[in-house]
Amino acid sequence: MKIAFIQTYPIYHDFGMTVQKWLKLENRDKWMPAILAKEGYEVELWGVAENASQHTYRNSHFDDFAIKLFEVSKKHRHTKKDYSLDLIDYAKNFNADIYFLKGVDGGAGIKLLENHLLPHHKPFVFIIGGKFYNKYVPKANGIFYETPQQKQQLMHPGLAFIRSRIDESKLIFLPKSIATDHFKPLADIPKKYDIVSAGRLIPYYKNYDPLGQLSEELEVALIGGGPMKDYLHSKFPKLHLIGEVPHERMPYYLNQGRVFFHPSLRDFFPRVIPEAMAAGLPCIGFDNIISENVIPDNCGLRVDPDDFITPILKLMTQDNLLTAYAKNAREHVIKNYGIYSSIAPMLKMLKHLDLLSTSEEIYVE
Repeated sequence: MKIAFIQTYPIYHDFGMTVQKWLKLENRDKWMPAILAKEGYEVELWGVAENASQHTYRNSHFDDFAIKLFEVSKKHRHTKKDYSLDLIDYAKNFNADIYFLKGVDGGAGIKLLENHLLPHHKPFVFIIGGKFYNKYVPKANGIFYETPQQKQQLMHPGLAFIRSRIDESKLIFLPKSIATDHFKPLADIPKKYDIVSAGRLIPYYKNYDPLGQLSEELEVALIGGGPMKDYLHSKFPKLHLIGEVPHERMPYYLNQGRVFFHPSLRDFFPRVIPEAMAAGLPCIGFDNIISENVIPDNCGLRVDPDDFITPILKLMTQDNLLTAYAKNAREHVIKNYGIYSSIAPMLKMLKHLDLLSTSEEIYVE
């Protein structure tokens, strides 16, 4: 059986991401196909890049599989819309039994849907992230979701009358997957900052003002690069701007903080939260965005976006509570978000699609 995984956003969409950097990333986007390769499926991972190239993914925990990057055919001002016609041509020849599309609105996925999957009635599954709906979502044979908010809004769109209701049978929860042997507490790293945060410094998507406000009272560091760096430095001179950090160095910088704060008002479940928790940091997020399944009550705080400074300042004085939160956070990620966390959901999805291999059991170490 043939299975294709598609990165619907181009590799270079993330600020500063090169093919070399992307290939070094170890995350769920690569572990999901690797798990199925271990089971004996013929699996490939496809993406769009500046130039075409072919690679082999190797990781001692899994089996190898092929990665194929296709040259971009058309560029747009918003890079997420970029696509490759070569990818579509290849897909027609590869003729997979099922297609897993990472992201619902990336140009590579939309073009593949319009020019191959939908016209030829090919089964496909969305792996949704931040954005979870467009007109193609109801046509999917299955959907992996990450948060209760996403499931609720897919099943019960309410006043969003232009949306079609998605049947619950199509929806399968997909937890984050974190390399807990990489993201871990580092006892020899001094705690230079009270609070650390991380993200791309881009306009209209992130709101870093809460970090700036907290920097008046605490030592606050922000990890990440982007065009807003000079603006943030000017507006919040006490905010420590660390700049872009390679993924392999993130545990070192996370461990310099006592807690991690994710101040975004749009991301329901950013991967950096369980990464920080795996590194032994209590986490903080806004309670109207971040749910208890993302930051459990015994792992940190979910605060009111209109009244967050006082509870955070109080938390920073409670060393015993911070120690307990840190221990609980690490244990929570190990239990729920290890590198094999996607095994059970994929097994369930393959059963739903009636595509399970004859082994009827997915490998787990």
